[in-house]
Amino acid sequence: MSIDTHQVKHKTNLKNSIVSTTITSFLMEKETNVICAEVVHTFHSIRHHHSYRSAECTISLNHKLFPDSNIVKKIHCARTKTIAIAKNILAPHSIDNDVTRLISNDQIFSISTDASNKVNLKMFPIVIQYYTVDEELVDFVLDLFKDPKETSKTTYNNLNESLKSNNLKVENVLSYGADNASVNYRKHKSVFINLQKQNSYLIKGNCNAHVLHNIAQHGLYQLPLDIDSLVKKFYAHFLASAKRIDALKECYKYSKDEEYSKPLRQANTKWLSLCEEMKRLIQLGK
Repeated sequence: MSIDTHQVKHKTNLKNSIVSTTITSFLMEKETNVICAEVVHTFHSIRHHHSYRSAECTISLNHKLFPDSNIVKKIHCARTKTIAIAKNILAPHSIDNDVTRLISNDQIFSISTDASNKVNLKMFPIVIQYYTVDEELVDFVLDLFKDPKETSKTTYNNLNESLKSNNLKVENVLSYGADNASVNYRKHKSVFINLQKQNSYLIKGNCNAHVLHNIAQHGLYQLPLDIDSLVKKFYAHFLASAKRIDALKECYKYSKDEEYSKPLRQANTKWLSLCEEMKRLIQLGK
């Protein structure tokens, strides 16, 4: 009796297997040229700094612009897939090419890093720069690590671990570049000192932009006028007044060479905008 019941069960399963389709039938097999098109599309978006949302919109637009293209019809590369291709294919491949070149040629290179705030995260990109005869200066991002403590010890440990995991030697590091904070370059217990213990030939790669900013800042203290305050007050004066903007435009009518240009807002990093703001004020004075 049990054998008959078991046979019925097998017969039922056999019928179901004939009628039902396997899960693989739902997976679309893509042609090589379609896969290449999706990868190239992702690379193009990254190369020209397009957002993932813009890349997704471009695919939808292409479906409407080129309905007769067999390749475009089969491309389905929205935001999620574009991110996956960038993170899991293009980025590792690009890094691997540069790292392989550094290892095979026993290449001398420089490393740079700086803290970057992303919401409540403290991110540190590690940038590698090296020289080749064909391409001259080449730079790429080797890694990105989180460091909420931002101490000299944790930063050094993360840098060292990243170099080791990619089989790169600290002895081949020519210089260490960072901002001029004490955590990076103080005489004792800094990131530079810790790296120098492994490589006595290491060179300081101070941030020249910050050095120039400090020079200009201390130079401005000697002027009888507070330039920084002047720029802020000038922008605030015209910020939300249409009447004052009209009066400012009237001033430009007396200038034959210059056209109206709106007041500039000071950026958080002052040395990126202060010069342009002063040029705008001088232009108005003429």
